[in-house]
Amino acid sequence: MPRRMTTAKRTTPKKKMSKPTSSVGARKKNMTKKVDDVVESATDLEESEAEEGPDDGYSLGAREKLNPEAVELTTFSYDKSVIKQSNEEEAFQRRQEAQCNIDSGIGVRPDKWTGNGLEFAGIKVHGSGMRSVHTKLAIYEPANVKSGQYSSSIVSVEAGEGSSYSLIEAGWTVNPCLYNDTKVHFYLYRFDGNEFCVDTDCGEFVVQSSEFKIGDVLTPSEVGWNPQVFLEIYIAQNQTSGDWYLNVNSKRIGYWEQGGTRFRSLKEGATAIRIGGEVYTPKGWDTTPPMGTGVMKPGMKTRTCFDEGIKINADESGAGGYEPQNPEIVETRCFYVADAGSPKWFQGYGFFFGGKGGKDQYGCAYPSNTASFSPTVF
Repeated sequence: MPRRMTTAKRTTPKKKMSKPTSSVGARKKNMTKKVDDVVESATDLEESEAEEGPDDGYSLGAREKLNPEAVELTTFSYDKSVIKQSNEEEAFQRRQEAQCNIDSGIGVRPDKWTGNGLEFAGIKVHGSGMRSVHTKLAIYEPANVKSGQYSSSIVSVEAGEGSSYSLIEAGWTVNPCLYNDTKVHFYLYRFDGNEFCVDTDCGEFVVQSSEFKIGDVLTPSEVGWNPQVFLEIYIAQNQTSGDWYLNVNSKRIGYWEQGGTRFRSLKEGATAIRIGGEVYTPKGWDTTPPMGTGVMKPGMKTRTCFDEGIKINADESGAGGYEPQNPEIVETRCFYVADAGSPKWFQGYGFFFGGKGGKDQYGCAYPSNTASFSPTVF
């Protein structure tokens, strides 16, 4: 949780990137299951054994508007080196985590959230042949997230429909069931056809660096204070192999290996990119968790969660590419988006998002038109 500060005033140093603060402990492995038989498979296994305007010093390169199909990621390097991670999980732990995946909504299709307990607020960019996305996620630690719920900030690349739907996702999350605490963790997720996976549990995410450990606890920003702490994410496809690489805070972490039927819908790039906040509450529960900081005060970066520096089809250095052009703005029930694309507040393209959650749309109601936000409603 954010620390209580006793100093009267704080200076504003240059924005910093997040570093992991501790290990998660025993890691989760072999959790990839068909949604319908995940618990049964785990049982068989047991029996057999993370208010300031823009800083002129920051640049993502020229903000030209380019045709995504004309962009070639010529500077994107391709490295297949591997770092092994140990796995000493007991069968009962895996069974518990497999059940946790169902209980906490991990197996809910992210493109089918209506009526499934999943709520999203952010932007969705539609196109074809989108090969990379860059964004900076401000890290906050949502409060009052119960076991069985989660609250996240994510960026994903997606393609396909029905049984051919594929998604690759990275970001931060508070998920008590999955990580056995209420801290904010760096996490990975994928959904492919009817299968899903968290972190490195599927095996197709190849870890190449231990500098930024998947699943580790992150240092959150302190609400009301500068500077914000960021998780800078760059996901890009190597067009030769089809693999999707992940950079975090300008460091190569690893890649999702494409092959056979894996991510076949993403072979020719993404047709949709989602960036924003995501919360989940099991069916039958009457109270949703907060998203982001739990408040929505556009223009106040120290109190409202936000993403910025968003570019599509840029290379690793941030050169080339383009900012989202008229993306779909998605808001659900308690959770809203404001100031999308405003150069007044953000470094590059950005937006505010979030909400306090609650029992129903009346208990957590905000104006439906986020352009008309007034501080008096909070």
